[in-house]
Amino acid sequence: MREAWSDGCAFFHFLLFCSKKGDAKRIEKIYHSLNGGKGAAAVAKNKYDTHVLPRLSDIEQWAKAGLSEKQIANKLGIAYSTWNVYKGKYTELSVEWY
Repeated sequence: MREAWSDGCAFFHFLLFCSKKGDAKRIEKIYHSLNGGKGAAAVAKNKYDTHVLPRLSDIEQWAKAGLSEKQIANKLGIAYSTWNVYKGKYTELSVEWY
């Protein structure tokens, strides 16, 4: 099966798409074993992990310097709508730095 799915990430997403609601943990274990010990989280990161989280101190400085949230989102390379989603989802962005 490993040879048939050269892109393990595509296989993982295919399994999630075809699975029932309660199967996510089981599918992740299967993917983990097929992906040489790397979990799905190690392979598929969202922009919060790659663009926002490493720059939290920059975000704080920009906010204190008076940049708007739209300007901050632009500097991070994410959409303003994504910024608003992240603010609701991640508590470290819900802080008022102004």
